[in-house]
Amino acid sequence: MLFRSDGGKAYITGRTVSSDFPVENPYQSSSGGGYLDAFMSALSSTGSALFYSTYLGGSANDEGYGVSAGSDGKAYVTGYTESSNFPVKDAYQTDQGGRDAFVTAFSVSGSVLYYSTYLGGSVGEFGSDRGRGVSTGPDGKAYVVGYTEATDFPVVNAYQAAFPGGSVSAFVSKLERICYLTTPPPTPPPSG
Repeated sequence: MLFRSDGGKAYITGRTVSSDFPVENPYQSSSGGGYLDAFMSALSSTGSALFYSTYLGGSANDEGYGVSAGSDGKAYVTGYTESSNFPVKDAYQTDQGGRDAFVTAFSVSGSVLYYSTYLGGSVGEFGSDRGRGVSTGPDGKAYVVGYTEATDFPVVNAYQAAFPGGSVSAFVSKLERICYLTTPPPTPPPSG
């Protein structure tokens, strides 16, 4: 997937099976060990300069499907992962439930994760959640679309709160750095 920003950069995500994929100023400089690894690259709009390029993944298969960039220069990637050790930071969801969607935001330099989270339910009949597209709004939040086969996909303030039946359902999620879906997680009681 390719996204061209107003700032003149072209952002690309996808998958690679290469152990020598070109990296530049990477967050992750080598394959995570799966057959497929997601990657994220930022190039000049002409393709003549590579600003950064990085692997993104864990020890199983990972694939990037959607990419976008915010007005602040951060890049946002979504896809799917089968890795229980996929890189997470400030995550809404820290545990993987089979094949989950992921949403990752990179710093402007590409070498630092701004946030990264799993997004999915527990393993269902077919066990798959996939992020297929991401866009950033003027509010700085990531809007992610995809599909799920999990009957317990996380929902907050949902138009349709229950899995409607069948084998696959679409989802739309809004995330931000604190990584909660529109309402914060409960505050733990004070220790005493």
